Amino acid sequence: MDHDHRLHLFGPFRLDENEHVLLRAGRRVPLPAKAVSTLIVLVRNRGHIVKKDDFMKEVWPNEFVEEGNLAQHIFMLRRAFGESADHPQYIETVPRRGYRFLGVIKEIHDASLSTEVAFVSQPTYSLAVLPFVNGSADPKIEYLADSIIEGIINSMSQLPQMRVRPRSAVFRYKHREFDAQQIGRKLGVHTILMGTVRLVDNTFMIGTELVEVAGGWQIYGKTYVAKSSKILKIQEQIAKDIAAALTLRPSGE
Repeated sequence: MDHDHRLHLFGPFRLDENEHVLLRAGRRVPLPAKAVSTLIVLVRNRGHIVKKDDFMKEVWPNEFVEEGNLAQHIFMLRRAFGESADHPQYIETVPRRGYRFLGVIKEIHDASLSTEVAFVSQPTYSLAVLPFVNGSADPKIEYLADSIIEGIINSMSQLPQMRVRPRSAVFRYKHREFDAQQIGRKLGVHTILMGTVRLVDNTFMIGTELVEVAGGWQIYGKTYVAKSSKILKIQEQIAKDIAAALTLRPSGE
């Protein structure tokens, strides 16, 4: 019986060769078996170009399949990673040659190293909550918008897997035009939360948008509607929804 348990850890992801699954923050990423096999070939040859013919031999041995199948599985993997071919974080296309895995990997080959696995595989996300835009040009809304993001920062920072930029780091961008990816890179975070606050007929409309810095993809977006008496509950709900979007859970849950 083979006791060697090979795990590949990179970013928030864990590729388990034995179980043939890809996990993100401890949750299984829904992928076809052949897509996972494609990823395993890439990871095993990280830093090197894997030619298309080699993929065919490894992933589809003794099968006749079109080359388009490989491209489709690469597309699925990129979507799972939240990246694009133009802005790769993990999978690079080398024109007319093949693909190359770019991620920095920590490998574990022994299931007995359970403590190390548990420690390394515990994902760490970083978030910056940028000042919400006052969409009503009402000075009263300004104070409320600031209060909402302070509440979100405080709530998110209580999650053990989350690192959140403090108020002092993000408020410098108040009343400034900004590009989410650019600021995210400056602040050194994985994700950016942006929002707007508007007052319509004594009802607050709070729009939120969570953006992944690496690929510029929107991970989550929602508009919350509430009366002033429910603002505290709404900011708690936003924090919960963002945590869910990042597949995070408070340690007591």
